[in-house]
Amino acid sequence: MVRLLGIIVIFDQKHDGLPGLLSVNRLIDRFRPSNPQANRSLAWARVQQLPYVIAALGYEDIPASKEQLRSRYDIAADIPIVPGPALADARQQSVKGQSVQTSGMFSAVFEHQKLAFDREHARAALHALYQVIERKR
Repeated sequence: MVRLLGIIVIFDQKHDGLPGLLSVNRLIDRFRPSNPQANRSLAWARVQQLPYVIAALGYEDIPASKEQLRSRYDIAADIPIVPGPALADARQQSVKGQSVQTSGMFSAVFEHQKLAFDREHARAALHALYQVIERKR
C-alpha cells in the first residue's frame, strides 16, 4: 500500500481548448459562464481531499495565463499553478543529436510515448506541492 501525500495535476495547453479556437461546445460554454469546463483529472484530485498543484505545460508564467486557467476550471486561488514548457519530443531531439534531459520521477509516465517532461518544471511542481503539504500540517 502506498500512502499518497499530494497530487500533481498536469494540464497541457496543447490539449486544452485554446481561447482562439472556436467550436460549437465553446460557443455554448460562452452562454453558460457560471459553468466551468469539466476536467476529469482535476475532479478526481478534488475528490481525494489531498493537497494538489497544477503543472501547466505550455502555459506562460504570467498572471493572465494563470487567471485564465483558474476561471476556466474554477481553480481556487490557494491552489498553486506552476507554468512551464510543453512536453518535448524526445525522438526529434535524439535525431538532432541533442541529449534529452529525462524528467526524473515523471519519466515513467511519459517515456513510453518518447516525450520528456522538463526537469526544472518537474522540480518546481514538486516544490510547490511540498509547500502546500507543509502548510496543511
